[in-house]
Amino acid sequence: MELSNFTYEQLERMVMQWGTNKGIIPANDPKPQLLKFFEEAGELASACAKGDSEAEKDALGDVLVTLILYSAIQDKSLTACLESAYKIIALRTGVMKNGVFIKDV
Repeated sequence: MELSNFTYEQLERMVMQWGTNKGIIPANDPKPQLLKFFEEAGELASACAKGDSEAEKDALGDVLVTLILYSAIQDKSLTACLESAYKIIALRTGVMKNGVFIKDV
């Protein structure tokens, strides 16, 4: 199946349908997905440290899947959460220090 023609929203719905079919969303317990998120985030950090771009790509996808499923279990729109965060960071001021943005207090 060629997935490159799908929008993010379509892929998100497909992940949620997969999570429903697998019993993840109906289980209605967000804790396992949150733990899975941290596992996948650890794999992302490891891939980054090793400079393994293929493993990074895989881990980023897995991180997104776990966040999509977590948000679906919590009955929150991941897109709405992102929009809310962007409204805050869009106005944020600060400086870059050692490659990290430090927000003004």
